[in-house]
Amino acid sequence: MLAGFKVDVSHQEQERILSEVEAWYLCAKEQAGVEWLPLEGIKNFLFMDLGYEDEAEFEDAIHGSFEEFLAAFPHMEVKDMEGKPQLRISLPDTPPRPRKLTLTVNSSQQLLDTTLLKDGNADLELPHLEFEIRPIAKRQIDTLYNHLVQAVDEIEMHAQALVEDQYTKETIMKTVDNLRELLDVPKPFELIIHDPNGASEFHPMDGVTVEYLD
Repeated sequence: MLAGFKVDVSHQEQERILSEVEAWYLCAKEQAGVEWLPLEGIKNFLFMDLGYEDEAEFEDAIHGSFEEFLAAFPHMEVKDMEGKPQLRISLPDTPPRPRKLTLTVNSSQQLLDTTLLKDGNADLELPHLEFEIRPIAKRQIDTLYNHLVQAVDEIEMHAQALVEDQYTKETIMKTVDNLRELLDVPKPFELIIHDPNGASEFHPMDGVTVEYLD
């Protein structure tokens, strides 16, 4: 799916808007029982939920009109019906297959150039560090570099704020140091995504080994 996106959703605000549109559509479709839903309702919801003051500020965040933003995603379709724009989101018509994705990271530039869509039920594992980023029940789309930076920040904040035992804190901070060192990729390492829903992916997928588990 990522390969078809014409918008860089590793930009956090644009990924946030995309996720909110998908969540709103699925909820509204379930309630209304129809495939096509008014675009104006989604836009008004976003203004209120994301805190934009007006349409100009919103369009500045997505670098264009709302219709152009949605048209950049292959699973979204906008059509004029009775003079009003309507939205339909196409859902996968094949059942997901659980799988494991393995990528060998060879350089820090690769971390910056590779985008990871991590499904909310997927684990990210760094086997040589015996470290995992556990599922958070929400899809994340970001560069590999930012995925690791976020893990470093969260672990460090946890250690500093919540851990009182000095030995435990030092052990956690050692993990933080090891993760920070990875950002410079002093030597190649494997990064594995355990993907029970089959919904995670890298972009580009070059060099990714896919192992189906069903």
